[in-house]
Amino acid sequence: MSTISDDVIRITSALSRISNSCFMVIDNVVCLQKLGVLSPTCVDASYWDRTSTRFWLYSIMLSLFRDCYELSKIWQENKRVHKNTSAKSKQLNSSHSVTTVMVKCQNIVNFGKEHADVCIDLIKNIGDLTMALNSLKLTNFSTQFVALMGMISTTASAVAQMNPMLKMVPSL
Repeated sequence: MSTISDDVIRITSALSRISNSCFMVIDNVVCLQKLGVLSPTCVDASYWDRTSTRFWLYSIMLSLFRDCYELSKIWQENKRVHKNTSAKSKQLNSSHSVTTVMVKCQNIVNFGKEHADVCIDLIKNIGDLTMALNSLKLTNFSTQFVALMGMISTTASAVAQMNPMLKMVPSL
């Protein structure tokens, strides 16, 4: 495995993987109990199910923190590189508001194309966050909304798996 020089990415990656591992182990124990392999007296399934979901939530939160950190680094780099374009921005801000909105939308699309890995990971993590918070009853989203967020998260994950160029490196 390559060495990660950025402390924030190294720490969030390690903690996220540890949290995700705890989630998986506990979730498998709960699954074994629900299948009848483990006695109900041996495992309190509802308690351990909530605990595994908390570990999943921690992993998602660490991933979201990393996404925000990556976006912050990209923002700072773009700010440094494009210092000289501020005069053009001022001209656009004084023009028609429709043109300004269109230019801003185009900039967002271009950013999404240039940094698709971070954007896809962010979308996936927002979908997962919604599901984890709802599962822990910290939010009260409708079943349809949670299902939609699950589909969005799964689609984003699948897209990143199908095209390795769209996957965050190092992955969490």
